[in-house]
Amino acid sequence: MSPLLFVMGVKYLSRSMKKVGSLDKFRFHENCKILNLNHLSFADDVLLFFHGDYQSSYLMLLDMLLFSKTSGLYPNKNKSEIYWSGMKETDFLRVVSISNTLACLSTLKDIS
Repeated sequence: MSPLLFVMGVKYLSRSMKKVGSLDKFRFHENCKILNLNHLSFADDVLLFFHGDYQSSYLMLLDMLLFSKTSGLYPNKNKSEIYWSGMKETDFLRVVSISNTLACLSTLKDIS
């Protein structure tokens, strides 16, 4: 893939993540709210930040699926991870369920 095409794809992802951040149902991570920060990208790596509730997790993962379907670029399941802290067990199990459905990650780690 050409570097220009890749940069355009990353820009599209960034814009769609910003739209997710503007939704009323989306909750920012407590340390990222003041900056309205829900993602960072560097080269071909993307970090997603959000409150540990099901709705925010669902919105972010759904946006990643939309990006993948639109661009043809999919996360490498073997290199994708979710780190969480203080999430309710019921919400955690629901996030595991949707992430398995979307086939976008292999590892979940509790850092609390």
